[in-house]
Amino acid sequence: MIDEPGPDGPTPTPGPIRAERTNEQDIPGARMASLTAYVQTHRDRYTEASLRRASLEAGYTQAEVDAAWRGIAAAASRDAPIRPRTSLPVIIGTTLAFIGGTWLAVVLVDAIGQAFGFYGSALLIWVGAGIVGGIGWATQRDRRPSVAQGLGCGVLLIVVLPIVLFLAVLGFCLATGFSLLGN
Repeated sequence: MIDEPGPDGPTPTPGPIRAERTNEQDIPGARMASLTAYVQTHRDRYTEASLRRASLEAGYTQAEVDAAWRGIAAAASRDAPIRPRTSLPVIIGTTLAFIGGTWLAVVLVDAIGQAFGFYGSALLIWVGAGIVGGIGWATQRDRRPSVAQGLGCGVLLIVVLPIVLFLAVLGFCLATGFSLLGN
């Protein structure tokens, strides 16, 4: 940013339109619109002090300059993207509840399935938990971002991480010729 333009350096030109040439009588608000447009255009290149000084030298009052800067600050805060608020305890709680619920469901369904001679029911619960968690994440991310983030973490830990670890071990076994079955 340039504060004091030197004789060889750039000057804050074009300066603000002279206050008396803004056609305030013909177009109400033209004076403030002109000043605000000048400040908005040059605020990234010159310091606030330099722009304020140039505006005052152009015939604007201190109140007008202050109002222009307040208006720009208000517009910038209004146009800033709004991030949804999340709560870390809710995220952690949802993640732990999803993992605990999935584990409990797998254990119970697998025990009941084995009692009736049906094996592999744990895999169905595991896949179902991944689907339910994914659907929960997709439907809750706008309404309850903390819950959605917790479900997303839970799906990653319960479903994706075991698949990645299995593939890593499988790749290691294939690359080294090692067999987990002992052959």
